[in-house]
Amino acid sequence: MFFPGTFRTWIVGGREAAPNSHPYIASLQFRRQHFCGGSLIAQRFVMTAAHCLGRLGTQARGPDRLQELNVTVTARDQCRPNNICTGVFMRQAGICFGDSGGPLVCNGVIQGISSFIIRTCGSGVAPDFFSRVAIFRDFIDRSINS
Repeated sequence: MFFPGTFRTWIVGGREAAPNSHPYIASLQFRRQHFCGGSLIAQRFVMTAAHCLGRLGTQARGPDRLQELNVTVTARDQCRPNNICTGVFMRQAGICFGDSGGPLVCNGVIQGISSFIIRTCGSGVAPDFFSRVAIFRDFIDRSINS
């Protein structure tokens, strides 16, 4: 898939997170290179995006420290039924390549998993798409408890 504009692998317009402020965050790496995010959901389980399982690296290097960004959830009519959409509108900020699999956290609870973008990273116009975790809750619980 080709996305016009600069190829980036990190949150656009984000800020460095305070050390240990998100202890559940995981970095999936191949040969010490980050390629997707994830969330520790149990002692031996990391939740990430399905498309991260086949990825073996990115072409650009992002920051070596965790980034975070406050976003706004968009209206449902601007999104797909199985997704949660967010945006930081009127400025360039949002998810990008390498952010896939990372969590959308609301009030300390993971609500979504970073999935895909439309147009360019942090366009300020198009929303960012997250898979709804609640849809997969039964599967997640069965996997952890098996």
